[in-house]
Amino acid sequence: EPTFTATFSDPNSGDTFGQYQIQVTNASSGGGSVIWDTGNVGANSGEVSSGKLNATYAGTALSFGAQYSWRVRMADQLGAFSGWSDWTDFNTASAPNARPGSGNPPTNSSAPTPANTTVTSRVI
Repeated sequence: EPTFTATFSDPNSGDTFGQYQIQVTNASSGGGSVIWDTGNVGANSGEVSSGKLNATYAGTALSFGAQYSWRVRMADQLGAFSGWSDWTDFNTASAPNARPGSGNPPTNSSAPTPANTTVTSRVI
């Protein structure tokens, strides 16, 4: 499953990363339908101390060889949210091939995994 990362930045010194929301669509550039919305999620202690979000996709199964798009917004410890980041596209791996003539299932039938995508979101 894809992992989404983003960096918290706040113009108010002393403010820390508090929560985030991620949305994923089933088309490029934010088109299509939202297939996963985390709602507001509290940052864990590691994310708070590092100021970096590291979230794993937990929505419905993604299709092989497909393009998706995601965006994030982040909030400080007081709940003041940033605007949404720009949509960022990512692709899933192509379907694995079955071993020829074996009658066996594909050698790797796990869910498709895109490369990690990084977005920087700023709380204003």
